[in-house]
Amino acid sequence: MVYKLNKSSLLIWYCIVQIILVILIVVQFRNNAERICRNAWEGCEMDKWCNQDCYETYNGNGSCYKYKPPSSKTFIIECLCDYPC
Repeated sequence: MVYKLNKSSLLIWYCIVQIILVILIVVQFRNNAERICRNAWEGCEMDKWCNQDCYETYNGNGSCYKYKPPSSKTFIIECLCDYPC
C-alpha cells in the first residue's frame, strides 16, 4: 500500500518535527543551566587574579563582584566563581 502525501499532510509532519526539535533544545538548555554552581569568597582585588584562582580551584570562571549585605552601609568585594558542578 502506497500513501500519497499532499501539501497539508507534509505541513503537519513538518510542524510535528519542529515541535519535537524545540522541546529537545529546551530540555538540553535546562539541563546545562542546572549544571552550573557558584561560589564566592571575600578579598577580590583584580578580576584576572580572581579568574585565575577560580580556574585553578574549580575549573571555572571568576570575577570581582561588589555586594551589599542587607541592612549594611558598606559594600563587600567578593570573588564570584561560576564552575561546572
